[in-house]
Amino acid sequence: MPPFVLRVFWDNWLVWKALDAGKPVIDASRAVMAVHQNHDYSYHPQGKAGIWSGEEAELNGSLPEAGAPPHHRRCHRSPPPEKLKRNALRHWSTAKRYARQAGRVLLNDVWQPIWFALLTSPPLRNALRIR
Repeated sequence: MPPFVLRVFWDNWLVWKALDAGKPVIDASRAVMAVHQNHDYSYHPQGKAGIWSGEEAELNGSLPEAGAPPHHRRCHRSPPPEKLKRNALRHWSTAKRYARQAGRVLLNDVWQPIWFALLTSPPLRNALRIR
């Protein structure tokens, strides 16, 4: 990724880069609610104009990898993919998350107390030569 100042143009470059690499870019706005914080531009000395056309915006625009509009894309203008396939393994991520949580519970609530009880027993400590 070019050394962008993360303010303007970098997100458009990310979409362009994926398309340029031959990767499909999908406008998922019907299924995903993207939340952008509403804010003012009072943190910048020049306000909104300073953000969009100030020194940092010019720096991002001057990068050879990102500068010109050909390197700017937005998802809503992305070409439709030829064929979209439903991910057959999409439910596994939920199952793996629950399995990890159950594994942590099993480790923390069951095996750790047994292990520490064994380690503190004098016969086992003597057999393992733990002082």
